[in-house]
Amino acid sequence: MSAERLISLHEPIRVRHVLQLAWPVMVSMLSLTVMGVVDTLLVGRLGTIPLAAVGLTIPAFHLMMSMGIGLQRAIQVVTAQAVGANDRESQRRLGWQGVHFSILYGILVIAAGWVSTPLFQKLSGSLEVASAATLIFRLRLVGAPAMLL
Repeated sequence: MSAERLISLHEPIRVRHVLQLAWPVMVSMLSLTVMGVVDTLLVGRLGTIPLAAVGLTIPAFHLMMSMGIGLQRAIQVVTAQAVGANDRESQRRLGWQGVHFSILYGILVIAAGWVSTPLFQKLSGSLEVASAATLIFRLRLVGAPAMLL
């Protein structure tokens, strides 16, 4: 390893460098939060039951999508490395793996929505809120494959 490389490994990490690398992920995660806030503002006018249902589904949706989003980020990192290495075969293979993963994980997430009613019944304590939360949750999860793509 060269002396310049050893010196660069010991330089302090600058906030500017971290932000340059992290801003796309930060914007992506912020968009999920903004979506939850907008949902809350729009549904809040409809009454307490729909508002409670949205309040239950936002964290459940984030939980379901966080693993998929994290794995997609890993695929993006490896793909970026293949682009940097000018490895066209790996770029193509990783691109298709990302597409297949998005579709398969999206289907898995949609399927999980169909078994969510007992969870929302336990969390809400109300059949009306659980029914509304299940409907909202299922509708949000339909977009999971497209969101991951």
